[in-house]
Amino acid sequence: MPVQSKLIATPADILHILLSTLPDFTDLGALILTHRCFYEVFMASKHSLLNAVGRNLLGPYFNEAVSLAIEQNTSDGTAKPTIESNKTQQIQVSSAIISQLMDNERVLSTLRPIVYGLIKTKRVPYINHPEGLALLKGFPQTAKPSATELHRLEVAGYRFWRFTCLDTKSKSAHEEFLTRLSAMELLELNTYVNNLKKILEAIWNGAESDGDEYAIQGLLSRGPKSILSLWNTVLDGSYDEDELKSDAEYYENEGYFSYVLYDVIENKQLDLDILWDFKPILDEEHEKAGKNLAAVAK
Repeated sequence: MPVQSKLIATPADILHILLSTLPDFTDLGALILTHRCFYEVFMASKHSLLNAVGRNLLGPYFNEAVSLAIEQNTSDGTAKPTIESNKTQQIQVSSAIISQLMDNERVLSTLRPIVYGLIKTKRVPYINHPEGLALLKGFPQTAKPSATELHRLEVAGYRFWRFTCLDTKSKSAHEEFLTRLSAMELLELNTYVNNLKKILEAIWNGAESDGDEYAIQGLLSRGPKSILSLWNTVLDGSYDEDELKSDAEYYENEGYFSYVLYDVIENKQLDLDILWDFKPILDEEHEKAGKNLAAVAK
């Protein structure tokens, strides 16, 4: 029997299973164009298949990723609608959301090994020192997180990006967003953000004054895509330190992550020192932080 005839004879539920196991949207799009039987099955179950392939691509942080993409497409400074991270409900995933998902993942997957390398190292390698720039450039090859560390990096990255999508002048919106997280999730997020900030400190060559710190916080609050764009100017040689410093915002902004985080930590009646005692994205530090939080809760 010719291959096309075999495909036509294949039950739709089998074709649906086949499509649902594809690893990404690129493969899904390519396959449904090879034969009308795949296309018809896709059109009949579009949302369930997009959800299935999205989960294959993004794994357990799919819901955080979709929430970010929805918020970016809403663009009204809110965090709605929120997809709860522990739910597996089907989501209405449009082509615009898929495009946003893939672009966001490209940005965060590029930043992850650099952030992880900075978590593991004990110093900030400034880019005006040749060895510092070489170290930062080498992290994608040398910094290899475990599966659980990678998951924490992934979730924290999406959460921070969602935080930066909120109205920058609304401290209450930022507080509400962070308050929903558990103490451990806050510690993981803080670890990610502090080390993402180190990329900016390395490019800025340190924060020697309050003005420098405010400017770096302002750059940080623009989000991961802006930070990656800045890092790319370093890589391609187009970085201009004077231009960067003239463009940075030198004023205290209520939406800055650390300022909001400190208030939320205090409201949860946690010791602020815990933010600096642990790096719970790392497996060994995660266990220590868990024991500390359990002891405080008693």
